[in-house]
Amino acid sequence: MRFLPPSNNFVFKALLVKNEALVIDILNSFPEFGGDKKITEIKILNPELPKSTDREKASILDIRAKDESGREFLIEMQGSPHPFFPERLLLYWSKVYGAGIQKGMKYSGLSRVYSITFLNASLFKNTEDFHTTFLLLDKKTGKILLTDHLEMHILELEKVGKHLSKLETNLESWAYFFREVHNLTEEPLQELRSKNPMIEKAIDELEYLSQDDKTRQLYEEQLKAEFDYNSGIYAAFRDGKAEGKQEGKLEGEFENKLQTALKMREYGDTLDKIILITGLSEIQLREHGIV
Repeated sequence: MRFLPPSNNFVFKALLVKNEALVIDILNSFPEFGGDKKITEIKILNPELPKSTDREKASILDIRAKDESGREFLIEMQGSPHPFFPERLLLYWSKVYGAGIQKGMKYSGLSRVYSITFLNASLFKNTEDFHTTFLLLDKKTGKILLTDHLEMHILELEKVGKHLSKLETNLESWAYFFREVHNLTEEPLQELRSKNPMIEKAIDELEYLSQDDKTRQLYEEQLKAEFDYNSGIYAAFRDGKAEGKQEGKLEGEFENKLQTALKMREYGDTLDKIILITGLSEIQLREHGIV
């Protein structure tokens, strides 16, 4: 049986959320977590998987974890980036960071939040490196760090070496695993197993998941739900654009966007996704009572 692709966000979470040892090994493959910063223990904060993927949003298929020192991690797998992908990452990071302080707590109680995104596409055209890290640095020198509480990692899987023999680091091996394991024949699969005992464990776990009828059903339902949802949004814009041309008014297109936003809100979509899909501003949405 062919493996389910771990580059799919549902399969990614299903594989890792019950296997903390795999998550620890992935995190420790980042240079930032070497030496005395090495992670020895984590707790998955959202271990649940959806029982149904009908209209499931990718935003609930991330993995949130906290290590023994209180550092938090937001780990996710994403497909092709949309035009506001960086803003979406920042928004999700801010939600996790803001949730770290409760009423009456001091700011010193806030912990670092690391955003780690495996991206099944290319995002940055001006670099060949597959791993890019972002910090809050001053604009003039790029050397003054405002705070170490924000650190974002984006890993573009398409840029990882095409050949197993060219992989030099554990992080490269994990990235290659997520991108290619479901495409490998027996010989390269065995070679990938030999890279790391934890990758070998991940392959065994993925094989088990791929043979589980319920997991495969949920995976296929998610693909269909995403296709149907995206097709519906496209149709709404197409119809709205045609109506706008027919009436010769920009108001028709604007009204259509409002109706699309209202329908998305009824289905429980988040504010940032409504803004992304419709192109309307938060002020416009609030003026019309949608949010």
